[in-house]
Amino acid sequence: MSRLTEKLKAAAEVAPRQAAKIEARADRIIAAEPGIEAQADQLFGPHEAILSEAETGMQELSKTLAKVTNGGPLELSSASPPAPQPSVSEMGLNTYRAEAEAQIAAAHKVG
Repeated sequence: MSRLTEKLKAAAEVAPRQAAKIEARADRIIAAEPGIEAQADQLFGPHEAILSEAETGMQELSKTLAKVTNGGPLELSSASPPAPQPSVSEMGLNTYRAEAEAQIAAAHKVG
């Protein structure tokens, strides 16, 4: 009977011991989080700057396009046919934005 009692006692101690090991592993993972977060911030910082710059450029372009479209298209004179306009992919986004800003500035000087 004492052998059975010893086994039951040993079995009862397994669950708390394993729970403590699992909890210790979880604590190590939780403690490592700030270091991983700092490393991720350091590694992806340059990418975030690029994305932020792209978002700013898109917002500026959107504002510029809103100004251009406020009055609707101008009527063309019959004396000169419209010049072909290159596509955004042909000019690139930055060139397109610069061209739109130049056209707005010219329109404000005339108006």
